[in-house]
Amino acid sequence: MGSGAPPRPHPFRWEFVEQSFAEADFLWRRRERALVAADYNLAEVGRLVDERLLGCFDGMLLAAPPIVERLLEPALATDSQPALAIAAYVLGSGDEMCWQALMAHLQGAERDRLTALVRGLELVTSVDIVARLQLDPGRASAAVLAAALDVCAFQRRDPGPHVGGLVNAGDMRLAHSVLVAARCAALPVAEGAIVAGLGLAPPARDAAIESGVIAGVRAARAACSELIRRAAPDCGPLLLLGALFGTSDREHRDVVSALGNAALAPDAVRALGFAGTLAAADTCVDLVRQGLLPELACEAFCMVTGVDLDGDRLRAVERRAEGAGLPPLEEDDLDGDLTARAGEGLPRADAGALDRWWSAHRGRFEPGRRYLLGRPFDRQASLRALREGPMRTRHGLALDLAIQSGGQLQLETRTWARSQQALLGEWARMERAAGPRGYRQHVPAGA
Repeated sequence: MGSGAPPRPHPFRWEFVEQSFAEADFLWRRRERALVAADYNLAEVGRLVDERLLGCFDGMLLAAPPIVERLLEPALATDSQPALAIAAYVLGSGDEMCWQALMAHLQGAERDRLTALVRGLELVTSVDIVARLQLDPGRASAAVLAAALDVCAFQRRDPGPHVGGLVNAGDMRLAHSVLVAARCAALPVAEGAIVAGLGLAPPARDAAIESGVIAGVRAARAACSELIRRAAPDCGPLLLLGALFGTSDREHRDVVSALGNAALAPDAVRALGFAGTLAAADTCVDLVRQGLLPELACEAFCMVTGVDLDGDRLRAVERRAEGAGLPPLEEDDLDGDLTARAGEGLPRADAGALDRWWSAHRGRFEPGRRYLLGRPFDRQASLRALREGPMRTRHGLALDLAIQSGGQLQLETRTWARSQQALLGEWARMERAAGPRGYRQHVPAGA
């Protein structure tokens, strides 16, 4: 103490570090699946996954930099997306030597590898990753610029005034990243990039439309409505936006029409839950009655009405498929396949019981109003559902909140649960202080 001698390195045992990496690999897979699961909520993701994963990261960070060559460099040489993301997180959180080791792999990485590396970097909060990535078109490669913009969007940071022109740089990966980040940029920068992006192919076009609807760019909403109106083959991801535009049957007519298209029907059914209207609930009951996408229709109906399938004895008797859902923690299998599968774990209602329940309760719902879990759709109801509802529905709810607030309340639903809980708590306090009010539609710029 006080002798001026250099600090002694923190002792660690390789088997513990390797065990931390193996457990982190499992937890990362589990987290990616839980983020879209119907049977996990935010608190459960935080308690059962995030805190354990952060503990694994802490264990590896204590062993850096010696683990770089022995553990992380080999991980970066694999094609495993969890391993790439974990290595990126640890190296991105480390010292300059760790960072340079990561940059050697980030430069020029092909798309799938870049996506995995960015997923790790997005979650780094201990250092300023955006500053490290140097969001400067004059100095960084297209791959690093795309990575920096993805991190900006994920962390809800303004990408700066110089990124709009990158939409037309000829790199579609970079253009997509610009258009996602545009929702966090100042409106003059965002609008120019968004309007240019509307002429690109998906998924860049869809990113331009979504960012434009959030920012209130009239051309983006018009483009979305037109693609849905003519049932463009690739408009499925846009049907959710169409459902969020209003509350009248006329405004939702084209979304309902998409039910007749086999390729678009699953997206259309999911969108009905976010439409939240009496007509949407009627359509869901009819779909369950006909046996058409009954699990998705049941999910959407529950989202509108708040019905409790078990409490109201509406759940159909069914045999749970082997391997469905996430295993309990005591059955953790580090070699198990935890790939996320859309729609997994959704219940099915008994059609006759659901019909009878709806006949008894339909009168509580007024035409022309949006409902969420059986209550009039306002901001408090939205915030409550984001805190307590299933992970599977949270992206749509967060998108709706961003649109209705004109981009002022943007929640990244894939970030750490503790960060989301803190932000949602702050917004809920703001809403309570503001007093009761309607859930106002955001008016596009120039309206």
